Amino acid sequence: MKIYALCSAALAATISFAIGSATAHAAPPPMMDPSQMSGIPRPDPKLAPGTVTVRCLGKAGFSAPAVDTDVTLKVTGPDGKVSSFTAKTQEQGRATFDELSELIGGTAVASVTIGGTEVKSGSITLLPGAGTAVMLVEGASAPAAAPTAPRPAAAGGEPAIPAPGNAFPLDGMEVGSLTIGTFDLDARKPVPSVVVKLTITPPEGEPIIRELTTDARGKAVFDKLLPPEVPAGSTLAAEALLVEGGTLRKSQPFSMAADKGMALVLAEGAEQFQAPPGQQAGPPAKAKRQPLAPPRILRTLPTGTVRVSLRDANDQPIANQKLTVVKKAATGAVQEVRAVSGADGTATIKGIPVKQDSLYLVRTAYGNAPYESSFFGMDDRGGIDVQMRLFETTRDPNVVRAAVQYDLVEGENDLAQIIQIFEVVVDGDKAFWDPELRIESMDGSKGFTVLRPAEAFLDHEEKAPYATLHGPIPPGQLTNLSTGYLFEHDGTVNLEWVAPFDLVQATVLQDERLELEAEGKTPGEHASPVPGRVVWALPQHNRGETVSFTMTNLRHRDPLVENIAWWSLGGFGLITMFGLMRARPTKKDQLQTQRDRLLQDLEAAKGDTARSEALLSELDRVVRQLEVLESPPTAA
Repeated sequence: MKIYALCSAALAATISFAIGSATAHAAPPPMMDPSQMSGIPRPDPKLAPGTVTVRCLGKAGFSAPAVDTDVTLKVTGPDGKVSSFTAKTQEQGRATFDELSELIGGTAVASVTIGGTEVKSGSITLLPGAGTAVMLVEGASAPAAAPTAPRPAAAGGEPAIPAPGNAFPLDGMEVGSLTIGTFDLDARKPVPSVVVKLTITPPEGEPIIRELTTDARGKAVFDKLLPPEVPAGSTLAAEALLVEGGTLRKSQPFSMAADKGMALVLAEGAEQFQAPPGQQAGPPAKAKRQPLAPPRILRTLPTGTVRVSLRDANDQPIANQKLTVVKKAATGAVQEVRAVSGADGTATIKGIPVKQDSLYLVRTAYGNAPYESSFFGMDDRGGIDVQMRLFETTRDPNVVRAAVQYDLVEGENDLAQIIQIFEVVVDGDKAFWDPELRIESMDGSKGFTVLRPAEAFLDHEEKAPYATLHGPIPPGQLTNLSTGYLFEHDGTVNLEWVAPFDLVQATVLQDERLELEAEGKTPGEHASPVPGRVVWALPQHNRGETVSFTMTNLRHRDPLVENIAWWSLGGFGLITMFGLMRARPTKKDQLQTQRDRLLQDLEAAKGDTARSEALLSELDRVVRQLEVLESPPTAA
């Protein structure tokens, strides 16, 4: 039991927030050959539970979708009864089976005939918390066996973790990467500064050897472990000598997963590792929260109907919860329809007007905090299914861990663009909510803006040098609160920023032409994601401490040349400039124009699900910015 718990601690120590955090500058994963993914089911939280989408492609891949083609789905239900369904592929070669909710828990196999040859999928499990997507590609062989999953939780209540030495896929890790954690179970601490050897054995040719030294957290991250850098079909194995004079610790051979990164733990003292017996008493195991699908059309719901399902942190229904369906027209008119959830946590609201020039959302208050769904559009093809998770809230900043990365970009007119990538994770089962929290820029800055990945969580009033929370930050997920601003300089920028949360990681990207002065800086453990820059790590900071560094050698205008240029403009230049300023549209005008154009595009894209979803996402962003501009200013 103790060894099992210690291995669980090893996993938590090595596969932690600092490992999983990725900045907005992270490079995209390598492109994959679609035939390598043919037939492999992939859970998709964007799809409602009981939904299966099958995308059919010709030999040319994504450029050759098989449209208007019959796809068969044979489903074996939980009771063993076999049912067969057929659907035709639509745009992008995709067929959708969305009426399988009664068969959740069963398995299915999809098949299609492309180019005269039948292609089949592997076994598809109908999940209770998400739909499943699968591709079928002409000429592809049978799908490879799925990677070995982590060891399931025992009945005694211990957490589900893999045995040391066994690699496993891990959500949130970069595709093609392998994170190896080293841990000494007897000393109960990670093992830093040891060399980890990764042996890659391709189907043909000599083995490829890579080596890395673990950092202070006992972590080593290998990347680019998929084609074309690593031949398809390669087998990998890792090893490290964790204790001087000890035994060489080796992993079991494994293959990389195609759709997510992987991790493993090499542990000293794990010879007796075993899961606790099922008959041992203990608290019940905490189940992983099932992912919720975004608002989507369900043909089984009548047109003009919105069905709202509310779940709490433990996936239990929330009964007797007041909620409001809000309709916002392009003209600015707002219409609200109120409802209350039943014992099953569901509220079904009928008679909602279907208007293509309007956006809709669900709003409620729970745990002393406001919650809103994403914006969605009503559709003539069916009703809308909205799933929301509501958390109790806490205002305690000690439950929040954060990481920050700065990138300073030289601009014109002695203005430096400062990009602050700020990511947080909330521990526990409560969401963090503090309506008075401010994500601020440094004193003297201008042009403060919320970067797009953070717009779902931050509100910003025009010209304010800070942003506030739009709603609670949910626990257990990486949340982006990134901002940017401009700073006028004389060739040097002295940055100072007070951390609102404990910082487990602080880094600075430095242009190779510039010079960075920072107390306690050390070379970053990863290469820079931006060409021409190097990464420096700063010391960790507690909440309320000041992050500070100085960047020098920025390009700076000669004041004498600047004054001569200004005087030479003369009165005509100044008059022209002020005329242009008066004619410039306001931020609100620009957003309203953008909103109207997006609504027109949404009407034109009717029937194209993928484009409609993209347009709705952009409309969501624009409308939220308009709401901030149109709302009355709050008292200081």
